[in-house]
Amino acid sequence: MAPELQEKLKSLHGGAEAFAGEAFVALLDFGSGLRYGLVATADGAGDHGRWAVAHEGKLRVFGSGSERDFIELLEHPRRDVDAQIEGAAAKAGLPGLETAWSLPSIELLRATLRGRSQHFARLALAWILPTELRELRADLRACAENDSFPDAVRRQAEHLIVRE
Repeated sequence: MAPELQEKLKSLHGGAEAFAGEAFVALLDFGSGLRYGLVATADGAGDHGRWAVAHEGKLRVFGSGSERDFIELLEHPRRDVDAQIEGAAAKAGLPGLETAWSLPSIELLRATLRGRSQHFARLALAWILPTELRELRADLRACAENDSFPDAVRRQAEHLIVRE
């Protein structure tokens, strides 16, 4: 996470929403009842600066095993998600672009491409930015070789693999 974003989050601690015992800055809400944002703590300890999802009185921080909690993001065009993050960040006094870049997109895409859902694999393939292709090469290859996926999904994944 960018140092400027970390410092801004620390200063927002008092203005952030108290949620599940943490300070939470909500940045995305698609009307599903799930709200996505950043955990903000004054001392920078714990889950400070990590993306989390707030739902039904619970806050779940993004990490290994929690990727499914964030899969709703893939149902919305990437540009729209990034624009909403930037706009909400600016309203909260956070640097917009750095906040959008802090979203764990690679980890979300990696888990989705290696998952079993054809539907979400297709959405993930459409969500990938050109700058992410090289880092996702192995995951795209795994998706392209997944015999349980339809040929169209496998071909799309194959097409996106950056050659070495």
